[in-house]
Amino acid sequence: MIHDDALNERIHEILDYLYSKYPNSGETANCNLQIQKMDFRRVSIRNIKDDIYEIEPEINGEAQKIVSEYQKSKYFESQTKFKKILDSVEESMKDKEFSIEKSLSVIDSLLNLSGEAESPYLIENYTYMLMACVLTKKDISLERRSQLCNIWLDGIDRIFNNGIFVCDAILSKIFFSQLENELKEDVRRRFAITIINCLLYQGSQGVIRDITRHLKKYLSTNKSLAKKVFNTIVAIAKDEMTENMHNAAVIKAKEENFTYIPNRHPRVSVATDNAEFDYKIYKSKRDEIIEHYLVHGCNMEYSNFNISDYNLNTLCYIANCGLSLSDADFKSYLTKTLLEMVNVIFEVREYYKFLDIYAISEVEDFFGTCLTNGNFYKDAVDILFDDINFEKLNQESCKFYNKIASNVMIAYFDAFSDIELRKRYEDIIKYIEQKISLIKLERAKKELTSMLMLTTEGLSMVNLNKCNTKYSFADKIFLNEIWGKYANLNFEDYMVILYQFHISELLPEILISLSSCLENIKDDKQDFYEKVYKSEVILNEIITKAYLDYNDEIKSNYQLTDAYENVLKSLIETNLESAAVLLDDFRIH
Repeated sequence: MIHDDALNERIHEILDYLYSKYPNSGETANCNLQIQKMDFRRVSIRNIKDDIYEIEPEINGEAQKIVSEYQKSKYFESQTKFKKILDSVEESMKDKEFSIEKSLSVIDSLLNLSGEAESPYLIENYTYMLMACVLTKKDISLERRSQLCNIWLDGIDRIFNNGIFVCDAILSKIFFSQLENELKEDVRRRFAITIINCLLYQGSQGVIRDITRHLKKYLSTNKSLAKKVFNTIVAIAKDEMTENMHNAAVIKAKEENFTYIPNRHPRVSVATDNAEFDYKIYKSKRDEIIEHYLVHGCNMEYSNFNISDYNLNTLCYIANCGLSLSDADFKSYLTKTLLEMVNVIFEVREYYKFLDIYAISEVEDFFGTCLTNGNFYKDAVDILFDDINFEKLNQESCKFYNKIASNVMIAYFDAFSDIELRKRYEDIIKYIEQKISLIKLERAKKELTSMLMLTTEGLSMVNLNKCNTKYSFADKIFLNEIWGKYANLNFEDYMVILYQFHISELLPEILISLSSCLENIKDDKQDFYEKVYKSEVILNEIITKAYLDYNDEIKSNYQLTDAYENVLKSLIETNLESAAVLLDDFRIH
């Protein structure tokens, strides 16, 4: 098969050696089968259709018995039937005869086949694809549409019960959009329960998270449904706190010293079989709430909102219900949720016991998306800074703010081909800078300067240095301006960001802000030496690249010459030998 005699001979030697190691008998017959499948010295040729031929190795001996047994298996039988169905679909599509009726007939055949198959997952995946295709059509009956939706919802239920569900998550939007069509009432109810279960999911199951991601995208296009979801989550959060307060009262009646403060202590539960307690068990109203607000779309009364009446962890999930900050009720509740989050993170050392990472991430994701993709970035920044008690800002809440800001930084990096988009991100950063400048508490102001293109939060799993980017002269002016002001307050992060943002693309202009930064951190000599030592590798790369690749450009500009020499002289003060060598060469040549 290969037109190289020497190579063919070498391949045949290897195959013969493998045959000697794994004889075609007993326990090694299966290994011998795999070797025979690679051996094209004995082949059979079969015409499939027209000018398409199949060439495959001939299998013999004990290995052939294994093949024969496999061909009698249920798996092989189901795969053969599956192939025939696919072939019939292909022929129908070629002849343009693949109607809705034909599609539904194929779906029925596939459903029957997957029910019989030992390993039905590939069949199921194709079935869901075909179902999604059919559901995009308007002229199918209510009965049929409801049936297909029910089948998909059965699959979702399997995941929540630790089962297997093989369906491309991207199809979720098509299935959820069926709520815009007429459906049976029980199917609408199942959709409502599934939506809430997905949005409030607090686990790491990847399939559920993928489906939820597409659900959130769909909700953002259906504001009517999004509002119902918002109302439902708010009501569930209130019901959960009501249950907490009920259980706390039960325990308090038995234990006088027991204390429960809403959203400051973990969830309260009582054993249902505890004979010591004589109390009425609180029955969750979750199902009734979903029915009332999401299925029937009843309105909610938003006045007299008191955050202590709501479970904060659940309330965080309103962030990605699909509404934007143009909705006054949503904006009001989200603002109060954020204020309470900052307070809780500051006041409670072990807040993670009742305010978990999944809930906090929902709020982070909303603000990150709002700043990079939405039309309400000023509203989002206002919520993040207005009315916040920055005396309660600690390391954990700073991480929260920096993760949000990292979305803008990465988006700025990625927008190298869109001048207008980069300008928009610059405006966002300047608006954040303006808000930070108004903070009266110096400690908080200093901490939050890392939001200004100086945070490495969110970059631990990303290597931007492997991605493409470039910077215009105007971009470099902006970066020099922002880093020249604040890089000295976040020097180590600044070094990492210079590396991530492509040192070669930033040079030589970036030497100006680097010079300014080094000058500003010199006052504390010990601290200066330590910072330079920790970032020595990146600093060496910067000064070496500047000399080797931009020597002439630097020397032709007085400001760049001055900046480069100042950088080298500053580094010489920390006994960095490479800086001394480069300074001598730079001045001589």
